[in-house]
Amino acid sequence: MRHNDGRVLRLTGAGDFAALIQRCPLRYVLADSLTRDCTALAYSDGACLADCLDLVHMPAREWWVEWNDEAREQEYRTALCLASPAPRLSAVARAGAYIRAEADGRSGVMRTFWTCRDQPGDPLLAPLEIHFDLDGVAESRGSLNELLDGTCASVPIVAAPGVGEVLQHARYRLDPGWLSYYRENLVTASTRQQVLSESLGTVAADFPVVVALLLMMTVRGGLPQRRDNLAPLNAKRSRLGKPPLLEHIEMCSPVVPLRAMAMSSDSHALRRTARLHHVRGHLVRRANLVFWRTPHWRGHLRLGQVRSRTITLHS
Repeated sequence: MRHNDGRVLRLTGAGDFAALIQRCPLRYVLADSLTRDCTALAYSDGACLADCLDLVHMPAREWWVEWNDEAREQEYRTALCLASPAPRLSAVARAGAYIRAEADGRSGVMRTFWTCRDQPGDPLLAPLEIHFDLDGVAESRGSLNELLDGTCASVPIVAAPGVGEVLQHARYRLDPGWLSYYRENLVTASTRQQVLSESLGTVAADFPVVVALLLMMTVRGGLPQRRDNLAPLNAKRSRLGKPPLLEHIEMCSPVVPLRAMAMSSDSHALRRTARLHHVRGHLVRRANLVFWRTPHWRGHLRLGQVRSRTITLHS
């Protein structure tokens, strides 16, 4: 970027990470079902995620994960009862994160990327780094302006119970190139507040989802994974002058078809409040094991049926 005085300031972009991601030894691509389940775990049942952080470990020193952002966005808005899109806006097509972890598998740095629907071939990089430590809680400072100091800052984020506990393990730092640019161009206090708030919004919502994925990976039996042979497809892409697709592992949610509802003949087992209703898939922890409870029906049809959880209020 060129200043009015002729100076050139180079901003860090997604291209600077291309070689790192190509050499990355482990890459995951999430199915939409798994993306929704991880988002729901992070934002609908954040307390469960916070209580199980001791089971979470990075799968490699360097790894990449990506997802369809529409699936994450829809579940995120549903969980938080939002009518408008999250800060990254609904124009995002796919998003991903590159994580460098320490040897302990509990701390590291996460960088967030995304592509827009109108320019899928032009990936963007968030200016903020996420420095996380699952064994330590960052001290809350309470000001976005701390990000302009050039050091890791802990910024309090208003979130639902459980999610806030997860976010306490994250600190944020501006990329050096973007830090110089913001220092020179964010002149007014209102501009600084707006830009820094939007920058924080582009990355903070993804961190609990990635942590939820890591917890889901500890489910007994693991997550369904599939490795595709991309050699034939890449040979064709090479003939057409297109770049090859990177090898990756496709991961799906541990959901099986709904089982038929078991009808108990013991009338004493029926509770008056247990009308027939659907229970979404969720995690259950037993000591150091995590189990996935598949979606199922609960209750008894004789006591009525819950068809909708929408509540209409009248004055």
